[in-house]
Amino acid sequence: PLAMPSTSGLLLLLAPVVAGLNVCVVSKIILDVVDGGKRRLGGGGVQAAVGVRLAEPSIHCRLVAPAGRDLDEGLLGELRVRGITPEVHRLDGVSTTPGERIAYEGERMSWEPVGWDGWDRLCAWVPPLDGTDIDALHVLVEGGGAGEIEAALRCASRPSPPLLSIEPVMHTVDSSLVASLRRLTRLPGIVCPHP
Repeated sequence: PLAMPSTSGLLLLLAPVVAGLNVCVVSKIILDVVDGGKRRLGGGGVQAAVGVRLAEPSIHCRLVAPAGRDLDEGLLGELRVRGITPEVHRLDGVSTTPGERIAYEGERMSWEPVGWDGWDRLCAWVPPLDGTDIDALHVLVEGGGAGEIEAALRCASRPSPPLLSIEPVMHTVDSSLVASLRRLTRLPGIVCPHP
């Protein structure tokens, strides 16, 4: 794999051909509740998609992610006004989108996990992608990441596959998770922020 420092490294690599590029970010939606009850979208996928559009506004960027049944459609407008097409799939059996309840007291921040009971189901979800109409695919492999890995492998198996960028986010590292991730990192031409 070619090591890159961040998602923006993917854009630097693609700089000569970015105009009109179709980039797809695959991750999960995290829903944080901040002091006063304000709900906001979060997670690495949201950050990566916003970063793509900030780096190059001519890129067509979509975010494909699972979420809980409670995700308010209105929150996705925050992505749309930034030129990101959200393709959010609310999963049956996942009532609450995972996130944090965040509070600030002076200089201190505290957080309380909320809704993580459906996390394994979100990780297992396989995004409905086949690589069609995707020039570059950035996949955040979180948790077990079985779904993200399967979708990336499916896209990579196309005769003309998209450029594949992976960002492993492993909260717990064990041999089975590393072996699953290696199915992606063995592919030729992959871009990864962590070698």
